[in-house]
Amino acid sequence: MKYNNKKIYTIMLTILTIICISAPIYASNNTSYIAINLKTKKVLEANNEDKKIYPASLTKILSSIIVLENCNLNDEIIIDERMISNFSDDSSQIHLQIGDKYTIKDLLYALLFKSANDATYALSIYTTGSIDSFVKLMNNKVKMLNLYNTHFTNPTGIFDNNHYTTAYDFSIICKYAYENEDFLKIFENTNYFLPYSSFYPNGVTISVGNKMMKHGASEYDEKVIAGKNGHTTLSKYTLASFLRERDKDSLVLAFGYDTEEKIYNISKEIISKIYNDNNDYLLQSEVLLNNDTLKTNHTNSILQNIMIFVIFFISIVIFAYYLYYLFDVKKLIKKM
Repeated sequence: MKYNNKKIYTIMLTILTIICISAPIYASNNTSYIAINLKTKKVLEANNEDKKIYPASLTKILSSIIVLENCNLNDEIIIDERMISNFSDDSSQIHLQIGDKYTIKDLLYALLFKSANDATYALSIYTTGSIDSFVKLMNNKVKMLNLYNTHFTNPTGIFDNNHYTTAYDFSIICKYAYENEDFLKIFENTNYFLPYSSFYPNGVTISVGNKMMKHGASEYDEKVIAGKNGHTTLSKYTLASFLRERDKDSLVLAFGYDTEEKIYNISKEIISKIYNDNNDYLLQSEVLLNNDTLKTNHTNSILQNIMIFVIFFISIVIFAYYLYYLFDVKKLIKKM
């Protein structure tokens, strides 16, 4: 009987060890990317495109569209306390001060180029009266686009477990933004002069964050006509790049890379694949993901979560069973 018990303990401990080793391997693959044809929605390259990710400041792409659809670019915003009271000194911002006056256009450039959280809050509050109301509009837009694996809790991209999307879902958001003429006019620029403010009495020139748009940068690619970068400690690095070559428009998104170098390298590799030497990427194999596929992806996501829970529960039971016999609980109870 002792032999059988030892055999059982060994088998259980082996299973538990395999589960514990496998878990971090599964969890470590948190990166994803996608490239799509912006005119057809067809996927050109993808990896983990249906995996849950955290978009960081790429969130502001959707925020800018909500603003553009509800405001006039020439509207003037007078900064008040609500717009600047929720940021630490190390937060990405343009240091708005109470009483400063900016146009919607000014603050949209600050949002997209400088990734300014204070500008994003100012625009959100001006648009709907509160952050909560603005976030409702964001999630309404997500529903309108029939995206099943996306939910937002804030307009800036500050990390939150319930602020998530997938590479595929976000590519649809970007395609929707791309079709807005005012968005593209702003997004295609590389520099913008912000006028006088309390913090910048002489004004200040801000530049686009995506290095593939910056002449002279090692990452520069002339095909990239618009782009946005993002980063938080938990979301890691994210990058959006809109491309055009001989009227062939495409989008490359990458999420979850732990260094800036890695996310630019993978983006450049994808661009190299979809725009081959003959510039005939439209002739390559493409797969159209429609709403039926999205529903399947949603079901798969639920099944994956159930599977993870079951594995976790089994590992807890095995571990408890192992401890029970390891310490011979029956004898301990009798002694008591």
